[in-house]
Amino acid sequence: MKCVTKIGVLQEAMGQIKRGGPDFSVSFFASASKIEAWIAEGALWLSTCEGALLIHRQDGKLLRVCHVATDQPSLSAALGNLVKERPDQLMVADLVGRPEDIERVTRIYQRQGFARHAQLVRMQRSGTWPATMDGAGNVELARTEDLPELRAFMERWLDPLSEQIPSVAELRAAVASEGVFAVKDDQGLAGILIHETTGQSTALRYWHVVGHRHGQGIGSRLMHAFLARCAASRRVTLWVIAGNVAAIAKYHHYGFSEDGMVDNIMVRQSERVTQ
Repeated sequence: MKCVTKIGVLQEAMGQIKRGGPDFSVSFFASASKIEAWIAEGALWLSTCEGALLIHRQDGKLLRVCHVATDQPSLSAALGNLVKERPDQLMVADLVGRPEDIERVTRIYQRQGFARHAQLVRMQRSGTWPATMDGAGNVELARTEDLPELRAFMERWLDPLSEQIPSVAELRAAVASEGVFAVKDDQGLAGILIHETTGQSTALRYWHVVGHRHGQGIGSRLMHAFLARCAASRRVTLWVIAGNVAAIAKYHHYGFSEDGMVDNIMVRQSERVTQ
């Protein structure tokens, strides 16, 4: 196990894994900016095995596991080694792709003690949206001084297994890039929407309203502010829990549709918990 201190070390390790075979698979898709932030926090580690590389990140009590593997036996061996080294570690892995393409990889994780916690489906929206803030009243851009409240809000209301809660450093970067919308009133923070734009593509990362504030138009105002901000984007994407019928219907209302990609969220509990 090796701590990553430079992004070049990670790139070199990934480049050593043979690609192109029928069983090659990869589950690491982080942007360079996120990788640099994780390196700065000392949170990114590598485990190597013949034909496979595991990239894992400590996220509080969780170990988030990604892989690059030439074939299935190599991936299985690498996961087995990690599990033996850290049997009492709660681990989470995101396996992204079309259902038929990731099913075999999902079974490999299952054989190493991972179970499916949830499945997300990706939705996307293309086309234009008026670049107007009409309908977005009382929505403001979050500021640096809001970081503690934003972090506390996300820790309270989001599921850390299926929704990767950003670190303070990641939140700070999102605020600095004007990627965080918030609705606040005398009751405190009522709702947030966090997004990230790269080139002409925008990803909606989080859209959440406090449970007892639903039905007050807060989510609608956040969404209108978001769509106005990314009006120039050619493609807007998001992930939603597959069984969340109400949320999917809301996204359909705003012009989003499923694009066939899924994310199987795999969780391996500590052996102390499962025994």
